[in-house]
Amino acid sequence: MGRARASASRHFCTEAQARAVDRCLQLFGGYGCMLEYPIARLYAYARITRIHAGTSEVMKVIIAKSPDCEAVKVPDFSSKVGVAFVAGGSGGIGAAIVRLLAERGSDIVLTYRANQEAADAVAAEVTKFGRQVRSLRLDLTDESATAEAVSETADGIHTLVYAAGPHVPMRHLSTVTPSEYRAQLEGDAMAFFNLVHPALPLLRESRGSIVAVTTVATRRFPVRDGLSSGAKGAVEAVARALAAEEGRYGVRVNCVAPACSTTASPAA
Repeated sequence: MGRARASASRHFCTEAQARAVDRCLQLFGGYGCMLEYPIARLYAYARITRIHAGTSEVMKVIIAKSPDCEAVKVPDFSSKVGVAFVAGGSGGIGAAIVRLLAERGSDIVLTYRANQEAADAVAAEVTKFGRQVRSLRLDLTDESATAEAVSETADGIHTLVYAAGPHVPMRHLSTVTPSEYRAQLEGDAMAFFNLVHPALPLLRESRGSIVAVTTVATRRFPVRDGLSSGAKGAVEAVARALAAEEGRYGVRVNCVAPACSTTASPAA
């Protein structure tokens, strides 16, 4: 067994143990935090294994840098029921997400706003991985149409990705009218909520994941990027609230904040 396979085996076993103990701990409430009880000690031991003799993150680095990395790749989603629903899957970042999900064994539903040619090209790439794919033209600001699109995924959803958003003109906020700012919020923050809300029952059933692509501008002082940081900041605030509320159902919610990109606009 090479280093990569050994690291993959250790990482899998460690994380499987930790997830099992984490769930068991929830059964004990406050008692799970008292070392007098065996479950609290098991929890502490399980946490230690994530850093003992090489952390889980170190294992990931070893696997990624190994020459035989391809041989140890795991089809993360092949055993999951349902599809990955990627809003904005025809854009640059969205298309990359779609390709990776398909490569890792997931069937795909992707949405696009206007560029059918780009959506068809991405869908064709998905079929090369032997996965099922469906592309939908969808305006995420349309509440009823978005809810209908989500409900049509009869097989369920295991992953929901929001990689959409309107075009963001680089302008000083002093030159942006209130109506323009309202439209940006509608096209981004409200679009995110329109997408997530009808998907929650499906994600609870699958104990799935929500990932929102936001912007690094929410972490710095943006000049002429206030339209982006304001709307995406609202998306991140909603994501934090959903993470706190939906965690009890096994739903995970995270944001990924890229910096400048030369790819096509997510609004495609």
